[in-house]
Amino acid sequence: MENDPQKKLAMDDPKLPNGDPIRGFKGYAVNMIDLGLEELSIQTNSGYGLRETLFYNLFGSLQVYETQKQVEAALPHINGGVAVSLDGFIAKENGFIYSGCRYLKFS
Repeated sequence: MENDPQKKLAMDDPKLPNGDPIRGFKGYAVNMIDLGLEELSIQTNSGYGLRETLFYNLFGSLQVYETQKQVEAALPHINGGVAVSLDGFIAKENGFIYSGCRYLKFS
């Protein structure tokens, strides 16, 4: 994002079909990492930083939500794979949901 001191990636927030924001969306994991000044100055020969390379390769477009219920409600609108909640819930776009050591098929 232009003029962002943390050099966050420009990623569109997920939206409902009517254009409204999805309730409980906190952000993308890749942009929720605060980098120190030293880390912000690290670049590849092509000019890409840690966020565009290492952290995007680790987290991709992982969406973070406040609660499990909000992840479940957002599941039909999760593009790119995976969402997590701050209360420890993980859901994949393919319908598999992980909570603790078990997984369930979400319909």
